[in-house]
Amino acid sequence: MLYVVLIPGWVWVAGLAGTWATAAHVALVRAGIRNRLLLALLGVMVVQAVAAASTALVTSHDPLAGFACLMGYLGMWVALGVTLLEAIAVVFLVRIWPRVSPGRAGSLTVWTTMWLLFNGIAWLAHLRSAALCTV
Repeated sequence: MLYVVLIPGWVWVAGLAGTWATAAHVALVRAGIRNRLLLALLGVMVVQAVAAASTALVTSHDPLAGFACLMGYLGMWVALGVTLLEAIAVVFLVRIWPRVSPGRAGSLTVWTTMWLLFNGIAWLAHLRSAALCTV
């Protein structure tokens, strides 16, 4: 956990932005999927990224701030719950991906990996803040 705490806030923000942008690019440009559920999922991921990024930046500025501690503890549980709800949408998208995607078949694996990586980074950003508040 010590290594997660040592990573600066801007690296967390860059990781969130990079994984979200890659997931959006793969789904919308490379695979060419135009599904309302996918667009809603990408929108939820943006809200998740804003919450995790704000937590990471505030924690880097003042680790014991009330917002950082509250968003760290509550955010880590909310991020897990949102990830589980997103997983239902991902299972549906994985089932329809080959039928609605005019793009390459390998893009499904890349997109799923980016989604998992994004959710891991978002959860760790909140966990980092919660861990610093216990010091």
